[in-house]
Amino acid sequence: MPHRAAGSVAWVAALALLATAVLAGCSGASAAPPVDSAAARRLPVPPGKALVYLYRPALFGVGFKSDVSVNEQPVGATTVKSFILIESPPGRVYLEVGGEDTARLLLNVEAGQRYFVHQEVSVGLLKPRTALTLVSAVQGQEGVDICTLVRHVKL
Repeated sequence: MPHRAAGSVAWVAALALLATAVLAGCSGASAAPPVDSAAARRLPVPPGKALVYLYRPALFGVGFKSDVSVNEQPVGATTVKSFILIESPPGRVYLEVGGEDTARLLLNVEAGQRYFVHQEVSVGLLKPRTALTLVSAVQGQEGVDICTLVRHVKL
């Protein structure tokens, strides 16, 4: 009988290890160190470029990553309280974010400007739905300030 108890303890330990690994895998895209997030929030706009902040400030959808494409190229994913910084030359920036649906937004960016795109996540039928909205600099900066950088993309 003691042998069976030892086997049960090993089984419980293995399940605990597996649960920890699964939860760690659900944390979303790998985040940059906090100092990188702070610097990215206040990054000066590089000469001849525009900065686009795609941010997801809400806590809804904790285990759900939203795949992000810029100009039809995958660049990473957002998760709760995260942002992607896109450094772009002037012209068109086409954003796509996946969910139950695919949210799309076309921006015409100008050099020297900052753009803030709010990603909203809401309840969907099978997985969360997502939407993209261009917001004011004040609203956008407030949202980015509570988020962590997950990717800095240079186009």
